[in-house]
Amino acid sequence: MPNKTIYVSATDLPIFEQAAAMAGGLSPAIAAALRMYVSNRSAGRADMERQRTDDDLIELDVAEGPARVRTRFRGERIAKLSQTLGLRRITFEVYRTAKSQFALYIVDRPDWSRWSQDSSMWEDPQTWEPSFTQVQDRSLQVFETMDELLAALPGDLVNAARFAIEGPSVRVLDI
Repeated sequence: MPNKTIYVSATDLPIFEQAAAMAGGLSPAIAAALRMYVSNRSAGRADMERQRTDDDLIELDVAEGPARVRTRFRGERIAKLSQTLGLRRITFEVYRTAKSQFALYIVDRPDWSRWSQDSSMWEDPQTWEPSFTQVQDRSLQVFETMDELLAALPGDLVNAARFAIEGPSVRVLDI
C-alpha cells in the first residue's frame, strides 16, 4: 500500500483528530478533503472552458505609442482597484485568461471627481495643460504565473488578487 507522510502543526492537530473520528480514520478524512479541494478548484476552470460565450470576451483599449488598439481576449475579471494619486486616478484590473494566465490592465486618467469639490483645481496651471486632460496610460501586461503578477501589483491589490486566484472560484450559499 502506498505511503505518504504529512506533518501537522500542534495548533492543527485537534481538527485532524476530529476529522479522523468523523471519517473513520485519518486517511479517509484527508482523501475526502483532497477530493473536495480538487473538485472546487477544477470547477471554476471547467466552467470557464465550457462557457465560451460573448460574456467571456474582454475588450480593452490599449495604448501602443500614440495609437489606441482595441484588444480582445477571453477571460474573467477577478480584481479591480482604483487609487487617487495627486490629480490622477489610476485603475488596476486583474483578469484570469482562458489559458490560465493573468492580465493586468492599467488606466491612468485625470481624477475628474475632484473638479466639482475643489475650486482650487481651476487655479492650478498643471490642470490647464492638454496632457492633464488626457488618459496617460492604457497598458496591458500578461503574466504566466501568479507570482509574476503579484510582484507587479500595488500593495492594496495584492491580497484581493491573491484571494481571487487562490480562493474558491464559486461560493455556494445556503441562505
